[in-house]
Amino acid sequence: MIIATAVAARKCAATQKAVPAAKNILEDEEMFEFIKERNMAKTYAYFEEKYGVSFDEDFWERDCNGENPKEYLDKISEEEYKRIAAAYSIAKDLGIDKDFTFKGINERLQKENEERKKRISEGKVVFGLQQYDFGNYFDYEYSNLKIESIRRYKEKLEISEEKLREIYEKKTEVNPEIKKSFDELKDAIKKELAEEQYELAVKERVSSAKTVSKNETDHAFLIF
Repeated sequence: MIIATAVAARKCAATQKAVPAAKNILEDEEMFEFIKERNMAKTYAYFEEKYGVSFDEDFWERDCNGENPKEYLDKISEEEYKRIAAAYSIAKDLGIDKDFTFKGINERLQKENEERKKRISEGKVVFGLQQYDFGNYFDYEYSNLKIESIRRYKEKLEISEEKLREIYEKKTEVNPEIKKSFDELKDAIKKELAEEQYELAVKERVSSAKTVSKNETDHAFLIF
């Protein structure tokens, strides 16, 4: 274990020149900064596990076999931001009329916390957390957004009864332990197809996201 750590340390030395942080001007910069903050722990864990590097004052400037913590953090945060933006874009196309910017979510968070605080003061039952922070409220809203989007994909799904039965028969062939009838599983099969369509749509929108130059030092994402 000591030898492995020593080898990793040689591969991951502090650079003489600081690596400049990427400057991103996005459609929702506050959301991007929130994502970056959440991904810091993932970045620490990645470099500690792969290179045996612990967090110190030189951490963000290190060069680890061509990998740099700042660049890694920006990369994974940009990827997550694109996926979130794709999910919100799809939701709007499906007619889900809600402000999913950082500001919009935060306004609903404040309102929700005020209502919960009031109910508690009145001695009424409050289910779940007494107060949300932005992180867990964002997760709650994002999860519900995905569920509602998939539900709407399922409503719009155009597939014949014959095709559904064909899928059912293939499933029972692969897994003979399935004992439920076609009628019992038909709705679940449609939901599964809707989930596949949704994930494909998100993937396509993420891949279509473009990065365009704003000026010599900054760049902005032109989402979709």
